[in-house]
Amino acid sequence: MTICNSDTRIPNEIFLWHTFGDHGEETEGEIINRKKSEIIDSESGHTFWTFGMHTDGKMLDNWRDQLMRQSKGGFAYVVCGGKASKPSGKEGTEATHYTENLIRPPSNPDSWEEIPKSIAATRAKLGTQYSAAFVVSDIQTIGEKSELTVKWWDQKNQNWVMECPLKHAWNGVKLLHKSTNGKPIIKNADCRHILTLKYPYFVLVGKT
Repeated sequence: MTICNSDTRIPNEIFLWHTFGDHGEETEGEIINRKKSEIIDSESGHTFWTFGMHTDGKMLDNWRDQLMRQSKGGFAYVVCGGKASKPSGKEGTEATHYTENLIRPPSNPDSWEEIPKSIAATRAKLGTQYSAAFVVSDIQTIGEKSELTVKWWDQKNQNWVMECPLKHAWNGVKLLHKSTNGKPIIKNADCRHILTLKYPYFVLVGKT
């Protein structure tokens, strides 16, 4: 089986790609099971999935805008696959607060909200920095090869391009647009999981 551009499990033309695998001290399977449990246990019906220290707030704001323009029922999608970086084997720091403000993370502690106890949003260096996180309301485990063909979002020029911008080639997360005359995301790509995001799609998490 393969997942292609017409697959109904990714109903939106614009979606995100996230390289994924074992991370920190956890295996891929342990991470997925933990996050699924957090969604079930959370009163809000979602969890936070951290990614990318030093993520540019303007880039995330552009991504949010593109996803909002064509989201189905307020939802966006992330395809998890490909080869992730080698796990560090180090235990992450657990975030305590989050904010929807991506451009200017508020310095006023009252502007941050406390992360529910049922959600463990962990990342390295959270004691001194913040991290971006997906707002995930559902996880589908797929385990198929990918035949998705796409265009890439060029953050510098604010448009869609046919070739992956060089500086984005190794980024763990990319904003993509399905295109029948596009190109494969990466060579020998696979689709192991699909995350469903609920608005606001992204938050910043930190430790206070």
